[in-house]
Amino acid sequence: MRSLIFIMLLFVLSVFPLNAQEAGKTDNTGNTQSQEQSLEGHETQTDKDEIKDEYSLDELVVRERRVKSIEIAVPTTEITAEDIEIRSDKVLKDVLYQVPGIQVSMQRKGTTQFHMRGYDMSKIAILVDDIPLIDTYGGGMDIDNIGLMDISEIIISRGTTSALYGTRGGVGSINLIKKEPADIYTNVSAEFGQHGNFVTSVSRGASKGNFYYYISALYDRSDGYTISKKLDRKEREKWLLRLSRYDLYNLTLDSIYDHPNASAAVLYLNDTGVWDHVSHEKYKLNGKTGYHFTPELEMGASFFYNDTEKKNSNYFTDMRSMYAYNEALDEKAWKRPDTTYILRNLSSLWPEYNDYAVSPYLIYEKGKFRVKANAYFYENTNTFLAYDDPNEHKLAYNRDADNMTWSIWTSRTYGFNMYPSWELSSWNRLNLAFTYYATGHKEEDEAYNEYSTETIEEFGTGRYEMMNIDAGYLTFAVEDEMHIMENTDLSLGVSYDGQDLRQYQIKSGVYGSTQMVDQYQAEDDSLLWGTRDSFNPVADIVYEPIKDFLKFRAAASRKTSFPTLQAYSNTVSPYQESSDLGSRDVMIKPEKMLNANLGFELSFFESHVIWGADYFYSQYDDKITKVYITKIDDYIYRNIDAAVIHGAETTFNLNFQDVLDITDVTLSSTYTYMFSENQTDVDDSFLNKGNKFENLPEHKFTFDFRSHFKTDTSLIIFGNFEFNQIQYTMKSIPRTEADFSTWYFYAQKLHDPIKIDMKVSQKISDNYEAYVMCKNILDDYNADPFNPGPGRMFYAGLKASF
Repeated sequence: MRSLIFIMLLFVLSVFPLNAQEAGKTDNTGNTQSQEQSLEGHETQTDKDEIKDEYSLDELVVRERRVKSIEIAVPTTEITAEDIEIRSDKVLKDVLYQVPGIQVSMQRKGTTQFHMRGYDMSKIAILVDDIPLIDTYGGGMDIDNIGLMDISEIIISRGTTSALYGTRGGVGSINLIKKEPADIYTNVSAEFGQHGNFVTSVSRGASKGNFYYYISALYDRSDGYTISKKLDRKEREKWLLRLSRYDLYNLTLDSIYDHPNASAAVLYLNDTGVWDHVSHEKYKLNGKTGYHFTPELEMGASFFYNDTEKKNSNYFTDMRSMYAYNEALDEKAWKRPDTTYILRNLSSLWPEYNDYAVSPYLIYEKGKFRVKANAYFYENTNTFLAYDDPNEHKLAYNRDADNMTWSIWTSRTYGFNMYPSWELSSWNRLNLAFTYYATGHKEEDEAYNEYSTETIEEFGTGRYEMMNIDAGYLTFAVEDEMHIMENTDLSLGVSYDGQDLRQYQIKSGVYGSTQMVDQYQAEDDSLLWGTRDSFNPVADIVYEPIKDFLKFRAAASRKTSFPTLQAYSNTVSPYQESSDLGSRDVMIKPEKMLNANLGFELSFFESHVIWGADYFYSQYDDKITKVYITKIDDYIYRNIDAAVIHGAETTFNLNFQDVLDITDVTLSSTYTYMFSENQTDVDDSFLNKGNKFENLPEHKFTFDFRSHFKTDTSLIIFGNFEFNQIQYTMKSIPRTEADFSTWYFYAQKLHDPIKIDMKVSQKISDNYEAYVMCKNILDDYNADPFNPGPGRMFYAGLKASF
């Protein structure tokens, strides 16, 4: 029923009459960015003077939406609306596959997340029209839920970020900037793919006088995919042996089939056809409206809503010895894994994964002063259930049918951002930031169905709280931009950031009670405000010795990352009393992150050819990580030693028009080398298996080739290659009493995937376009063979613009 209602909404949006009149003939795509098209992944270290702060569209004055930052001095990728459309990208994860230094992966519970140069998402500022997408509990969210409707550009900076972001952008930032319509337009599209894949969307917008608006809707359905034929039964058997090393425990492939608890391994080896337990259905709404009260003042509001139902299946192996507390010996010793589970499965069921946000905004500019401000409310709610097999026969986490519950997590965030700016002189601009937000995380359980008799008897059929924790975050920042010479730009900035843990409660330990009980909170350890705080300096310089030909750039920052709410909730165990595990308050400290880069850029043939390269260095100290304590059978979060990630990133962009008098050609390619070094020396098999990071590719290459012919036929071929990822396996089995050593672990090299996509499209008059697309032409599989992803897939689509 919901699908029918949503599709009807799509239809209404596409035919609803609009009484606004066109003020002048312009491009009706709704894209209000500069009409000068950029290459996919074109690095934005071109002249900052080329980025206009405001421009006129008929009767409107549209001002620059970006937060002024030092992105020209660091490796930055700009994705335009054209890039999104021509590649048929649907969600943020589609874009990130093509960005250097970023690795996209599926987590065990089925959510899609990414790492930027080895750092997890909690260190990256992700903003949609200045609305921060925040998960302060665990630091991650499902980027498969972040849509791209009506996005005019995405700016992705890696490494040093502006002081104006505060600690939100510890090692990078992703800004998604929405369009502002210049005209009346209606865009309608539909895409059909194999295995029940179907996406349709409609966007309607207009501007009249000083007023504009748009509203968009999208419906996305998938019944799954088939995996690569290269990962046949023989190939799966090879990887099962390599990654589990069941041979070390005197097991054979035959014994796996004979063992009753080897069901996950058998299901993995026998799975054929459409991959089991993978499907989704998504609904997205998006809108924005604004009014220019005067040439200096604009006010408006934007919103989005995403709702997803999905299933995912994830295979993994835990066949590794663990160095943990041995009760019989009363000290740490080696413990063998449970060999009844060669391979494990976690099949997740998400009947609800939704988020929404609303944000009023204001932009004012008068003389040398300007200010941009917005307030926002953001909520994310998801409902989760897990099984130990994709056939949903056995519940995960040792749950039984009579106590089976849905796990419901809700995070709510509200706050404001204010960015004043003064032009102190012709060569000096001072930028400020004042931001505050409060966020809370609530966990609830609810009986799964009428057969959850034990749960219903104790708690009834409704929801009951399990945890409640919230905190406030404050940032004051200043950043001074100086054009100190004709060919030199310098920025210096610093932010003060504070975190205040305000409440932490969990359900009473008495069974049957729904009472929430206050828990121990970490003691304050701040200089000025809150539970934790810090000062974070930033600096950058851009020097152009030969105008329009050679440019040098450098940037550095020292930022912190506050502990997540999840870390605070597990700094001490409720069973912890003995001093050998630390004091009652372990005083978990913020992570400290140093980021720096040094690079250059060369432009040839009036910028038709651009080549640039950067060396980057990243180090973090007091890394916060989850430590399993066998003695108390619980996890706690602690600070451990440092880690270093450094490497090089190079980009090449080519753009030529009227090649052979028949086509325009663009080519963009990037290469990233990353070397990671785990510098911890703790005797812990969870944290210290070797000096390399698991599942982090040393090499990533991306390319994007486009040819637009005068016949209005377009060809795009793009792809990414990731090489040299490792996963630790056992090299040999240590004796129980043996001392800890990383020698027992072997860095097993994973598969090197090569993913290439191709799309051919044809314009039909000025209003229609048809296309065909093949994704993963080479029919390859992911680096992790237990979670191979889609194989070769074919799609066809239609678009109409009015």
